[in-house]
Amino acid sequence: MDSFYVTVRFPNIEPTHLADFKVAAAELAGISGSEPGTLRYDWYLNADETVCVVHEMFANSAACLSHLIAVGARLGRLMILGGGMEIECFGNPSPELLTASAPLAPVIYSLFEGK
Repeated sequence: MDSFYVTVRFPNIEPTHLADFKVAAAELAGISGSEPGTLRYDWYLNADETVCVVHEMFANSAACLSHLIAVGARLGRLMILGGGMEIECFGNPSPELLTASAPLAPVIYSLFEGK
């Protein structure tokens, strides 16, 4: 499996931070729109707009790593505005991606069965 999926959760967006959070998210979406290996980059808010979940799909680990490099400097601000950040990765990350993402403490799930 070459493709790589990521789910990011911003678990606690304070109402006073919501407008800034949306601006920061739009900046990342703008960056990702021009990345050829980024196949999906969808942001979802719950009904009261206090939790945001991002679904990402990359062609491979290299594309995910490129994305991480492109948006990395902006993640700190989103983490503050979103009340933290939880990351789950689905696939078989390259050693380079594992090293680069280690400070973010992602939970990695490797495919063991599927189509």
